[in-house]
Amino acid sequence: MIKRFRKKYSKSGIAKEVRDRMFFEKPSDKKRRKKVQSIRMIKREEEKVIKMQERYKRMKLKRKRTRAKEIKRAKGEQST
Repeated sequence: MIKRFRKKYSKSGIAKEVRDRMFFEKPSDKKRRKKVQSIRMIKREEEKVIKMQERYKRMKLKRKRTRAKEIKRAKGEQST
């Protein structure tokens, strides 16, 4: 029962809103904070994309190597 309540409470965003409204924040500070947060999120997304590209390149190279080994094996079997 408590678990369900906690889950609904956290998903609804009430706790975050209470924390935000605890103290007054100037509109300029809010804008600044949101801008910094959006920049952080954009950088994080870019890093994810870069990691995925690197992973894809490594996988491609690995496939290429294994394919080359298979071809060598096949040629070796044909010659004997």
